[in-house]
Amino acid sequence: MKTVKWRKSFKKDYNKLDNNKKRAWAAALRLLYYDPKNKKLRRHKLKGKYKGLESIDITPDLRALFFENNNKFVFYYLKNHNQLYS
Repeated sequence: MKTVKWRKSFKKDYNKLDNNKKRAWAAALRLLYYDPKNKKLRRHKLKGKYKGLESIDITPDLRALFFENNNKFVFYYLKNHNQLYS
């Protein structure tokens, strides 16, 4: 069974979200946990500044950046596309 951990930066980002985005995050996390290859997540590895992390889509503009190893997901950021890549 995988464990899920949050970095302090992720918790800060999460606390800034409205309730609709928090629900979308919860749905995406369930999907990632139970079906990590689901195409709805648009999961992909990152390059450059975020090399070593992966990204999933939470909403059309909201992304979660994380690292996965054998038995856990560690989430680092939960921001909109422009905040991450500008």
